[in-house]
Amino acid sequence: MMEIEATYKVENKESFEDKVLPYIFGEGIFYKIKQDSKRNEDNQKIIIKANNLSQLITALTGMLRYSPGAILKGIEVLNVSEVKSKKGNLPEKILLGMILKPSLSYNRDIFKNLIDSAVKNNIDFIKDDDASGYSFEELKEIEKLIQNVPYFKKIVKSSSDLDEYIMVVPWVNGWSLIEDVNKKSCVLSHCASISPQISWYPHIIFCRLAGASLVIVPDENFDKTFNLNLALEAATKKIDNIETVRLIIGGGITPKRIKEILKNIDKEFYQYIGFVVGSWLLSDPKNLDEKFIELKESINPIQ
Repeated sequence: MMEIEATYKVENKESFEDKVLPYIFGEGIFYKIKQDSKRNEDNQKIIIKANNLSQLITALTGMLRYSPGAILKGIEVLNVSEVKSKKGNLPEKILLGMILKPSLSYNRDIFKNLIDSAVKNNIDFIKDDDASGYSFEELKEIEKLIQNVPYFKKIVKSSSDLDEYIMVVPWVNGWSLIEDVNKKSCVLSHCASISPQISWYPHIIFCRLAGASLVIVPDENFDKTFNLNLALEAATKKIDNIETVRLIIGGGITPKRIKEILKNIDKEFYQYIGFVVGSWLLSDPKNLDEKFIELKESINPIQ
């Protein structure tokens, strides 16, 4: 059982109360408008209880599309049972990861050289955007090349032989998947498919409630709706019974951009930050070692 307070920014109060609130009630979840004489009429605060995270998220977001302009803006966890997250063998420092895409396999030399260079330069992890794009033989070849580097493969269902590191795209049914596997695997939650009517702050809180250990987020230069300081608050805020998460920033990341981002956040948050790089590496695939060295140098002097 969990109890939370959800805050919505509402543009059309009539559609919100006619469409969204009855749906919450219709899901069998009790709610009440929080009484606050100073409350801005553009914001609605609702306290609800749910038996599990999937039920909670379905109720909170299922009818938002019928209230134009309504945004799930904030989440405060009032009460929740203990959630455990497997952290994996990831260092307590700024993480540096590489993106691997099945489309790269059209050029086997580039594909293999990219993995070889990442392993040789001690990259912290590899994120695979769609491992299902490989054949069984290709997957085994990749795992052999990757050696002991944490390899986050996207999964869409649970199984008895889960790897230590996995990636899940949670919206919407994937929340149950994360809850099912977080004790066996270190889970990277991907932000793909997130609705523009869901703000980043509640998305990150949902990831913590599900038991994810890491969350993919965009660079502020890539997504203007993203605020890193608010995201770090959502990732690290002390909440009884749930653990913190680490934010992995992607989207056009370069060494120059890494330096800019790190200069603008307090060092106390460095252990909660990571970067994942893709296209910049492939802009000059003949000099991958030099590029990995440049990436690592953009982080190491600051630490």
